Amino acid sequence: MDDAFFWCYPWDLLDDDLDAAVARLSGEIGVTGLTVAAVTASVDAVRPRIRPVRVRQPAAAHFRPDSTRYEATRIRPGVASSKSGRNPLELIAKAAGRSGLKLRARLTLFDNEALAQRHPMAACVDAYGQPSVARLCTNNPDVREYALAVVDDLTSNYPLSAIELESSDFAGRAASVAPSECGVEPTEALSALLAMCFCAACRQRADEAGLDPETVAQSVRELADRVFRLDSTAPNSWNDVMESDDRTRVFAESHSSASVRLVQSICDRAATPIVMHVFRAGRLNALDVAAARICHAVSIVPTRADGASGVDDLAGFVSRCGGPERVEIGLAVHPPVTTDGPTLVRAVQHWVRAGHRTLGLSHYGLAPEPSLDWVRQALRFARRDGRVGAGRPLRTS
Repeated sequence: MDDAFFWCYPWDLLDDDLDAAVARLSGEIGVTGLTVAAVTASVDAVRPRIRPVRVRQPAAAHFRPDSTRYEATRIRPGVASSKSGRNPLELIAKAAGRSGLKLRARLTLFDNEALAQRHPMAACVDAYGQPSVARLCTNNPDVREYALAVVDDLTSNYPLSAIELESSDFAGRAASVAPSECGVEPTEALSALLAMCFCAACRQRADEAGLDPETVAQSVRELADRVFRLDSTAPNSWNDVMESDDRTRVFAESHSSASVRLVQSICDRAATPIVMHVFRAGRLNALDVAAARICHAVSIVPTRADGASGVDDLAGFVSRCGGPERVEIGLAVHPPVTTDGPTLVRAVQHWVRAGHRTLGLSHYGLAPEPSLDWVRQALRFARRDGRVGAGRPLRTS
């Protein structure tokens, strides 16, 4: 293994002694880099070690945007308020440099309540005609230019070793629309159906694919209504949805194709490698493989802490991506996923011995003090095994 990155929100470092925290991560704990959330969705978190304990943050950017990068879009990053006027990413970049740590920026670009409400023309619209209050549509031209501008801004102005993209694909919307309360079981199929977008840009895409968008919307409503009626013929999984109606399948595939083109554009624009996160535990699809071939790597978060992936045919997916060096593994280092040091040690050993070059450790702010020691133990054992710290860069072409 070449690298172990500890993921953190900027306030988790800035609310602490920044230089002391970064030096500890580099020295005592032994990570080789930091992944900082530079653009976030809304956050409500309880932190065991850092005060204040409760942190509530709206969706925001945590860097100072370069206005010249955003001339092609009406959308500008909503910057987090700061009493001192600090540039969080710049401060952390300097501290990381002093401690010899690599720096990545993680971007959640499309789940943003403030931007969706400020730019309603760019928000997703479901099959029932209801606009999203939090989700931007990746088919919208302004949204696509906004995403490209953020990546251009960050890779041009900060010493980043990579950009990590979250929720960059159509399927990523399903998680963002999952309701907090629902009168029926919120199945994968229902989430996917409610996530399908029928905004003006998506309707234009449907026309280009030879589809009548209103006919497709009616098909999606009929499938969702089966779930609402507790109909025994209701779809349960994403595959059920795709097999239920050809028009819905073609419509969904057109979204996926547009997402792949967006990822390609981001990779072409970025001055650093791009890593895309894949969240769908148990199901990895053609879009994920396409993204892996375009990006420098993809990152998968296993659903179990004991070294098992929880993902169907992960070995086949890794092979189609070009091998384990192209697939990064994300590990939650704190409860409830990881509950003791030996479990984390086994998980790190499992993935490192399988040939995965980079681990992402999640996350610094939520980790109780014992969890930091578990990370230290796991990386120490990996080093003893001769499998950590080589520090090869990600490929750049």
